[in-house]
Amino acid sequence: RNWMWDLATDPLVVQMLESTLGPGPLLYASQLHRKAPSSAAEPGGHAVPWHQDGSDKVRTLWISLDEVDEHNGGLRVLPGWHTLGRLPLKRVCSVEELEAAEYMARNNVFEVDLDAARAAAANTRQASVVSYRLPAGGAAMHHPQLPHSSPPNASARRDRRVIILRFMARGEKPVPGRAMHWRGKHLFHKEAFPVYAGAPAPPTARLLHVPAAHEEQAEEP
Repeated sequence: RNWMWDLATDPLVVQMLESTLGPGPLLYASQLHRKAPSSAAEPGGHAVPWHQDGSDKVRTLWISLDEVDEHNGGLRVLPGWHTLGRLPLKRVCSVEELEAAEYMARNNVFEVDLDAARAAAANTRQASVVSYRLPAGGAAMHHPQLPHSSPPNASARRDRRVIILRFMARGEKPVPGRAMHWRGKHLFHKEAFPVYAGAPAPPTARLLHVPAAHEEQAEEP
């Protein structure tokens, strides 16, 4: 069986998607992501800056394979900020910031300027940062325009492994490009697959993937 497809087409997941995206949602990306425990030699993965994912026609489902909290790189969000729409991007002011921005851009992450957003909207709520606290096997879904970030894994013993599933509304199209199978052996064109009870599973080689590192990738919706 294709266990990733089983997760994406679970009746509770489909019900949650249809309640926000309408009938006929599509799975367009699936990823495995790990932030290993930290050590004296290196931190536990990269800090991911505050960013947004895309239009209101997509949803991201975050499934934790380990217990996750603020100590091992759990996701952080700003509740209610999705109502502000698209936020301004943060200006790059140094060579160090440029290098970090280029690295994140290769992973379709573009840092937003929270200070500029507060200044532009006088009624912006001063929301407190909320960190995900999920048990192993827990899941959470956030609006694509909700600002979110994650710190490195500061724990010396606890792993942080997650499955990330990205869905879009029926009628939307994935950004053209190619993706790579998670074992790094197969390239294929990006596709979107309808999720519903009993939907046939796509080939595994096209289900688990990460962006091809040697290609220029447009920002995913």
